[in-house]
Amino acid sequence: MIIASITAVALTTVLRFSSMTPAVTSVSTTAGALIGLPHPSLPRLPHPSIRLPRFRRSARSGGGLDRVGMRLKAMVRDEEAWFSDHGLYSKDVNAVKSAVTHANASFEGVQVQILFADRRGWTAMASHPDAPGKSCVIFVGYRTLVPRTRGAALEATAEGVPVCDS
Repeated sequence: MIIASITAVALTTVLRFSSMTPAVTSVSTTAGALIGLPHPSLPRLPHPSIRLPRFRRSARSGGGLDRVGMRLKAMVRDEEAWFSDHGLYSKDVNAVKSAVTHANASFEGVQVQILFADRRGWTAMASHPDAPGKSCVIFVGYRTLVPRTRGAALEATAEGVPVCDS
């Protein structure tokens, strides 16, 4: 019952804001705060924008393999686009590169090999010079060749998900 009367007073106060009588102003500070209205005498301040720092990983601390995994995910998108246009997956990495993949500077240095591709699926392996002896593998659809990484011989088990050496 008390909340209903405060709400009624607050709504009445909102309707009377233009008159600004002293009695209404004193009620508006309490009731207005309850319903989220600013006090009329306080200036409206913009919300501060919070910027979080962005930390870059060193290429020597695994950043090369992160880029390889991202490149293989982009490869899935590019191969699917190629498949929708041609009815089969491509064996040529350069043929399936999209404009987005070409323009992405973080893919620089990533070397991709398509191991198998036909109408039913494809498999690929990728590596980066910053991670010598390590690689990532991926497959989509049917796989005649089970891709394994170079370092720990990890097998890609989930379709479209890159598996990388650690």
